[in-house]
Amino acid sequence: MKPAYIIGGLIFLACVALGIYYLIPIPGQVHIGASVPGKRDVTHALAAFVLGIIVLLGARFAANSSKS
Repeated sequence: MKPAYIIGGLIFLACVALGIYYLIPIPGQVHIGASVPGKRDVTHALAAFVLGIIVLLGARFAANSSKS
């Protein structure tokens, strides 16, 4: 397995964890970067999920580039 896949997979997992963090409502606390306390922030969650997918695609292209 190429290092680009491993690094991309780890960043993808971090992005998914961040997206799940934004989807869980925490009463009395404000999510990082969110404006409404105690509510879930769907827009930030979607942004984290999309960023994770972009990282996976980038890892695929980086791993398949032929630098001989």
